[in-house]
Amino acid sequence: MNSDLTCKKLTAAGYVSQGPGRVVTIFAHSALAGSFQLRDGGPSGEILVDISFPNNATTPILLGGNGVRFNTSIYLTATAIDAITVCWG
Repeated sequence: MNSDLTCKKLTAAGYVSQGPGRVVTIFAHSALAGSFQLRDGGPSGEILVDISFPNNATTPILLGGNGVRFNTSIYLTATAIDAITVCWG
């Protein structure tokens, strides 16, 4: 079975993808309570995903349906995150 998904792990703010994509799954881990945002178009782009989670959490986040479409790029901003893996196609 072939898949057109790509996954990338980040430990700080930055581009997940510098092109368009549809995010379908996110895995977040942090020892402290934290939050993250996925933005379309770079560091000051529109926030399309905004999620907070408790301390000492490893959280799989499945974005229902066809996921969330990013038309320009996928950019991560985060507070108190140890690691986030974002999967998109």
